[in-house]
Amino acid sequence: MNKLITSLFATSILFSSLYAEEDLEDVLVTAKVKSEAIDTAGSFNIVDEEEIKISNAQSIQGILEETVGINVSANNRSINGRKNITFRGMNPKHTAILINGKRVSNTDAQIGHSDFQYNWIPMSAISKIEIVRGPMSSLYGSKALGGVVNIITKKPITELEGAFELKYSRTKDKEQGKSASLNIAGQLNDKFAINAFIEKSNEDLVENKGLSNTNNPNESEFEGKNITNFVLDTWYTIDDTQELSLSILKGREIRNANTLDGFTTLRTGVEAYNYFDELYTIDKEHYSLGYNKVLDFGVFNSKIYKTSADVHTDSFKYTHELDDTVVNAELILDNFENNYIVIGADYRKESYQKKIDSNAKTFSPVPGITIARKDFSNSINYKSLYFQDEISVSDDFLLTLGGRVDKHEMFSTKFSPKIYGVYKVSENQRLKLGYGRGFNAPSLKEMSDKYKTRQGVHAFIGNSKLKPEISDTYELGYEYSGEMDVFKATAFYTEVKDLISAEPSNIPVPGLGTFYKKYSNIGETELKGLELEYLKEGIFDKLNFSTHYTYLDTKDNDKNRELNFRPKHKINTSLLYYFDDTLYANLSLAYTGKQKNYDDDKKTLTKMDSYITSKFQISKDFTKNLNMRFGVDNLTDKKLHKDFNYQLKARTFYTNLTYKF
Repeated sequence: MNKLITSLFATSILFSSLYAEEDLEDVLVTAKVKSEAIDTAGSFNIVDEEEIKISNAQSIQGILEETVGINVSANNRSINGRKNITFRGMNPKHTAILINGKRVSNTDAQIGHSDFQYNWIPMSAISKIEIVRGPMSSLYGSKALGGVVNIITKKPITELEGAFELKYSRTKDKEQGKSASLNIAGQLNDKFAINAFIEKSNEDLVENKGLSNTNNPNESEFEGKNITNFVLDTWYTIDDTQELSLSILKGREIRNANTLDGFTTLRTGVEAYNYFDELYTIDKEHYSLGYNKVLDFGVFNSKIYKTSADVHTDSFKYTHELDDTVVNAELILDNFENNYIVIGADYRKESYQKKIDSNAKTFSPVPGITIARKDFSNSINYKSLYFQDEISVSDDFLLTLGGRVDKHEMFSTKFSPKIYGVYKVSENQRLKLGYGRGFNAPSLKEMSDKYKTRQGVHAFIGNSKLKPEISDTYELGYEYSGEMDVFKATAFYTEVKDLISAEPSNIPVPGLGTFYKKYSNIGETELKGLELEYLKEGIFDKLNFSTHYTYLDTKDNDKNRELNFRPKHKINTSLLYYFDDTLYANLSLAYTGKQKNYDDDKKTLTKMDSYITSKFQISKDFTKNLNMRFGVDNLTDKKLHKDFNYQLKARTFYTNLTYKF
């Protein structure tokens, strides 16, 4: 058993119940390296379980919003309160989201204005979240050109134990949120371990108060949510060198709102709004089987997993069906004195179907004309090889070389290289310099000439001649890590080309009197900025202080202007005071700088002012098994002007109770 524990920790990329969670707190699992965080190349943050609780985030989106280098966005406008996140000014779809290193369904690329990708797993099931800013296509392929979010779930350590958590929230306008979750985990014997989570939550919808950027005052400011999630992870130790793992995730999310009635709008040609008790019904499934083998010269990992998301919309009366199947094999060579080598191969099949409801197969926009709504399906295969070598060039210099080759059915082979260096200035100081390339393949609907759809009064058509979006990123960083304080500074420059956008075409839309918008490669963007982070423990007695600042400068080269809804400045600051070992209080402030919005259709420029939000939380351990938290989000009840493409929830009071048994 000791041989397996030692080997797994050395590789630091296996998800096993055989080691304690705290062993990996200072290792970036996502980067597939051996070194500790301070010596790991690139820009990243590791958010631990306690930080997640302090944030009171309802999904990983809330964590990302408070991370350096990441901003909130919502495309050109929010739909029923939905928001997305952008890494260093990139498009929200340019971020790969993983659970224990495995992809979740690509809903944000296939479904417009989607934020469904942030709610795949209960927050109480998360041990830590690894957030990597910058291209990671050298390891993870398509979609990882902006960054990667890797959600690491909790692992059982010893005997069977459990936790029960209750949450309740209420806004000043009386909208409520309720949540209950149960976790049971542990080793059933010396061979078999389990970890199970079940969660049930509900959030009231928030009616429009006249401030949201909507097309109609009857559109809900925030949609309601009813969420059920179940997660089961199991591990079986075959012998001292082998382990099997099985994971099952199932969830259903139902959203209700007053919003655009898409099918009625299609039939009449006039925008109509209605209330939908099941606006979206989102069924999520993830199944994974893994096998790990410790060898004399390293470790062999393999896994096969399938992720599915079926999303039905009652407004437009159709279902999106997304399936992603991946087979992965990876060999880690750790028997060299100065090299830590990772060699891997992926086979991936991605499929998408759009199925029209049986009662909405046709419509008549004008008398005498009947138009058929057709189902659509497409699938694609990827074959990939990747390689990474972390080289100890000297006692003071680490060089990481990597690259991935992706063979895609629809376009030529893509190579995504990476080269990063880390220089040890002193025991607690590092200089970091690197380059990486990322790419994002067109979605299955964007790349197909057969894809034609009408969304209300808008219509879109696919394009088989699309090329992947490509990014090239350069970084220079400095890091100081002392016993009581940490300082990081990173400057970055990114060029993105062949951006995909829906542009006007000369293809007429039957019965509408307008033309389709065709997906095309038209855009080139430059993104540059500076990220500063500082953490000081014990700044005054029992007071901890942390802050980070993001400067972002964006440019749309085609239009010679900055990108919409990208603030130049962002600051997050937190004060954490420990009264004793059982009681602490936290105050957080967030500043978001001025933003602009260019509306090409109306030929207008709108400027949005900066704003500040704040929140407070106090936590008390009444016993070693009982904890209670009370807090207030949006302390000052800040509301944004309707020119913003998203809105803030009203001042919200909440309490959380956790009991461990």
